[in-house]
Amino acid sequence: MKILLLFIASFFFLKSDKQEYIVDKEVVLKPGFYRDFQEFKTNSPSVAFNNSPLTTVTKGYGFLNATGEVVYYRVSMEKSLARKIGNVYGFCDGKSIYLNPEISVFRPNMKFSKLDYLGRYCYFEDLMYKSVPTGNGMASNTYLAEKALDINTGEITILSKKTLKEIIAKDAALLEDFTNETKKNKVLKDYLISYSDKHINEISRL
Repeated sequence: MKILLLFIASFFFLKSDKQEYIVDKEVVLKPGFYRDFQEFKTNSPSVAFNNSPLTTVTKGYGFLNATGEVVYYRVSMEKSLARKIGNVYGFCDGKSIYLNPEISVFRPNMKFSKLDYLGRYCYFEDLMYKSVPTGNGMASNTYLAEKALDINTGEITILSKKTLKEIIAKDAALLEDFTNETKKNKVLKDYLISYSDKHINEISRL
């Protein structure tokens, strides 16, 4: 009888002690600031968000910045409060998740990218810069970077035809469909999400 009671107690302890993950089905997002990737992955922000208001900054990219736009988010906060937060990986307002994966000391003008998809691979958009030759020397060109965050490792990959093929390589059917696509650069996000949905069971529980 004692052994049975001990087993039951252990079962309920393990069940209640089960780690929650940000990608779990029906997870309730906890508002707050994430200091690192692990806090983000485990839905456990360690610094309170306190309903701080958000502002947006829109940046254009491409020729004359007219090809498209990316929206960044900033947290409005007094400098005295901002200094107390320290290093920040991202934050959640209780509804959406915003990341700045470079991890640096929080400041009120820090820009965050909003996650457009949360799964085996998370998706968000960012801007990248590269120098291009001109008749008068070199100029900086801005372009869209579609990024995939590996929920197992925290590694971020800039999506391209090559890198997407590497991600979906284990899914022969999906890879074949992508190979037959005529405008591959237009559907990188779609295939990343399709792979993530089909392979949600590959998420590491460590």
